[in-house]
Amino acid sequence: MEIEKREACIYVGHNNPLYNKTSISFEELLKLKFVRGLNDFFSMEHQLEQVNVGGFATDTLQPTVYTNSEHLLTNIILETDVVELGINMVSPSHKQYDIKNLKIEGEDAYLTFGYVIQQDHNLSHNAQELLKSLEKLLKP
Repeated sequence: MEIEKREACIYVGHNNPLYNKTSISFEELLKLKFVRGLNDFFSMEHQLEQVNVGGFATDTLQPTVYTNSEHLLTNIILETDVVELGINMVSPSHKQYDIKNLKIEGEDAYLTFGYVIQQDHNLSHNAQELLKSLEKLLKP
């Protein structure tokens, strides 16, 4: 069952020249420096065979920094002109930071949030609570 779809975007801090824009072109995207998470078992890149944005693979982007620290990733975006490729979904704990998300022009790539359940199967109480939390995060 589908809960929500979210489109691809980039996250920029106030030190990035694109900060006052609302969107970015593919041509601009290719010129940016990126911070990327490490490809571990829980990362989006591990779950998808290949992440593509607008017809090109994200491995063609220029990674400048790799980290497994959410704190370091946030500080790099806040304090430099480096950007992060992501999904248009800001955690409530990150709304306190001066980070904006820019839509990628002409982009129709998205991530679908949802779940699969066997017909005539009832979700456990914990599963129902998890889905409520996810829906609250996605549909505030």
